[in-house]
Formats: sequence, C-alpha cells, structure tokens
Amino acid sequence: MLLCPIYALEGTDCHYENLIAAGEHPVLIDHETLFQPRIRYFGPPGEEGPLTISKQLFYEDSVLRTALLPRREIRPSGESYDISGLGSTEVQLTRRRRKIWENINTDAMQLSTEPVLSRPTSNVVILDGKKVRAAPYVDQIAAGFEKMYRFLQARRTELLGPSGPLRNWSGLRFVFRDTAIYGSVLKRLFSPSCLRDGMDASIELELFSRAFLHSEDRPFNWPILADERRSLLQMDIPVFRYVADGDSLLLESGGSIPQFFRRSGFSQVQRRFGILSAEDLERQLRFLCAS
Repeated sequence: MLLCPIYALEGTDCHYENLIAAGEHPVLIDHETLFQPRIRYFGPPGEEGPLTISKQLFYEDSVLRTALLPRREIRPSGESYDISGLGSTEVQLTRRRRKIWENINTDAMQLSTEPVLSRPTSNVVILDGKKVRAAPYVDQIAAGFEKMYRFLQARRTELLGPSGPLRNWSGLRFVFRDTAIYGSVLKRLFSPSCLRDGMDASIELELFSRAFLHSEDRPFNWPILADERRSLLQMDIPVFRYVADGDSLLLESGGSIPQFFRRSGFSQVQRRFGILSAEDLERQLRFLCAS
C-alpha cells in the first residue's frame, strides 16, 4: 500500500536508509523527493532517441523508480548491489575500500585497507529474532498495491482539485547526482594532497564538469557547478530544491535555473494520475512481481 502512493506521487530515493520497519508497518522517512519532475534534456543533439524512450517506459514510468523494490544497481566498475528499501536485507561487499590499522601496538603495525561492506539497517523486518525477506510475500504486496491503486484512481478528482491535499508543496529536493558520488569526492577532498594544496582540491572538483562538456557553448544548467563546488569545499553535500508547481531549479546560492524541468512536479503527478488505468495497473504489478 505504501508503494502505491509513492509511485503515484512521483516519489524516488526510498532506499534502505530511508525506510524503517516499525512493528507491523514500514515507515518512510525523508519525504523530500516526492513530486520529482523530469529534467529537460541537455545532452548532445540527436541523442534523445530510443534509449531515452525505453528508459522512460521501464524506469521513469514504473514502480522501479521509487527505489523501494529490489533492484540491482550496476556501477561502471562492474560491481552491483541492491540498496532498495525492501531488497537490501543482507550484507553486501562493495569495491570501495577504507583505511584500517593492522597489528596495532606491535612492531608490524601498518596502515592497510579493507573492502567496505554495505550493511542493512532499520529497514529489515525482524520476527522472532530472524530476518524476514519480502520475496515470499509478493502476493500480499501485490494485493496491497492493487487495493491502494484502485483507491487513488477512484479519488483522483478530489485529490488533484484546487482545495485538494496535493497543492502547494514546497521545500522539495531534486537529486541531480547520486549522493554517493558527492560522498566519494568529499572523501578525496580530505586526502593529504588536497588538504595541503587548494589546486589539487580544485582539480578533483573539475570532474563534475564532465557532464557538461557536450556543448561548445555554456549550457543552461552551468550554475549547478558553482553550487556544487561551493558546498563541497565547505565539506557539505549539495542540495537543490524546487516547488511542486514550478519548473525552476532553486540553487543554494539563492539563484535559480528557469525551465530546468520539462514540466512542474505537480503537472507530472497530474499526468501520473491521468494514466491510472487497468492497463497501467497490470504493467506495474508485473514490474513488482518481477523485481
């Protein structure tokens, strides 16, 4: 049931750190990524083709986008792991490494590294002292999703009306880059070379400009780089916000990038409610069961 309103309200980022198993209920925290709009395409001309359409069909317009259902994330390095709210129940080995001291208080003491493990947290259901996986209960999950889907479908007019509860949302967060990317760069900024020389730190931050190099002219979203650089040099994670009924990205520096999104987050939710149907329900249930 929880999965359905997150899907209908264009919610994302419901990974294992944002879900708490409390008694018999799953509790979602960090609701700031509801009403997630679609960013306006700014890549190389002519490349927004079949791949973009398939991404929209199988990811952006599906329950998989919520990050609540099990989904393997594959990194460029080849590693893959599941950080979803319902799927991340086991300890997983990543290719990231952390520094440790070996043979402490001996002549053989030395600094070494070990792999970083991704450990499940409060999202895991514990019953009688044992972890409970979601997979054996897929029929019940699907039944709850369908019941809530029909509930929302029958009440979409009052929900989306001028005095409905889905109006005037603000303070929403747009995830421009994966937080793990920012975290990785922050870790490098704490290295001795970057702490000694500001030039080395600046070179590390220049990696973020790679996504904007497709254009010979300065792209419309160029101000994002300055905001990212400013936050990271203050040892903080960049945060970008927007209001549900606007198409501008709000920068931490106080400015904004108008028409950053294809349409407002609220318009996107209106579109989602508009396509609620028996056909869409069947498709989402297939995604749910397949995951």
